[in-house]
Parts: sequence; structure tokens; C-alpha cells
Amino acid sequence: MVDPRKYQLLASGDSFAFVCQPECWGCCCAATTIRLDPWDFLRIARGTRVATSDLLKVCTFSRGEKHPLPTVYLARRGRCPFLAGDGRCIIYRYRPRVCRCFPIGELLEITDDGRLKRGYLMVHSALCRGFTPTAPRYQPAEWLAREEVKPEDMVRSEEFLRFLWAAKKRLDWSAWLDEAGAW
Repeated sequence: MVDPRKYQLLASGDSFAFVCQPECWGCCCAATTIRLDPWDFLRIARGTRVATSDLLKVCTFSRGEKHPLPTVYLARRGRCPFLAGDGRCIIYRYRPRVCRCFPIGELLEITDDGRLKRGYLMVHSALCRGFTPTAPRYQPAEWLAREEVKPEDMVRSEEFLRFLWAAKKRLDWSAWLDEAGAW
């Protein structure tokens, strides 16, 4: 369920006015959740030349909400470890896709019959001052291209989601979990 106080679903063709304001750099990276997909993790490790074992030390983990596999986070309702004191991202060039997309969030879902549903939502953060009427307007595809979210990044997300969906069907992992979701 999407919380309407924090998110607004974007219909096809919707646009939004947004410009990142230098005076609030880092507001979107503090007290937030930054989930990493496998490609984000590898991009950061390769781009920064940090060993994956060292990168794992600044990550947190939890079991996925819809699957028993671990989900990796740079921050979980906290401050990103790559946020400098002045609010700059020290891994900006290699930042995760969720950071590249902000203020847009992706909605990806595979239905029970295997169809992919994709959508976008606008993330409204009380700390963000980027939503100004005089800011340039973007449609989601324009914003994603501007922020260097490449089509192959989107395909990788879809492939990973399809992998999880197929694993769930094949392994019936719901049988592995008790009512509380524990192993």
C-alpha cells in the first residue's frame, strides 16, 4: 500500500516541477532508506574500488518483504554512509538507482500470471525543497534519462524481479516460513 501523504502515483504523461536545491543537499539522504539491488552494489564497489567485503560492512540487511532472500540497504531509516558532512554524495557518480531516480520511485510488480506491471510515483519528502512551481517540468522518462538511469538498468531490475518470481513459484518458499515470516 502506498502512503498518499508521502507518495503520489504518476499517470502516463504526468509531469512534475523539480530542481535539486544546493542548500538542502543531503536532506534526501538523511533519515531515509536506500535499498541496493545487486547491480547498485557492484557499481559502487567497482566505481569506488572498495572491496565488496568492506562495502558490506556499511550495509544493513533484512529479509525481503515478499521473499525470504536478504535485502541490502546502504541506509535503513538512517543516514547514508557516503554522505559527506556538507551534504555532498561522495559516490555521486556511482550512486544507487534509487538515488538517481529521486524524487521518482519505481513501482515494479509481477502479477500471479507473470505479467510485468511498471509505474512511477512521486516521493514527497518534508525535507526536500526541490518542488517549486518555477522549476523545470519533467515527465518520468525525461527525468530518468537526465539522471542517467539507463534502459539497461531498468531491464536488470525487471530480470531480477522475474528471477525472484520464478524462484518463488519453483521453490514454494512460503512453505519455508512460519506465520511470523521467520525461517
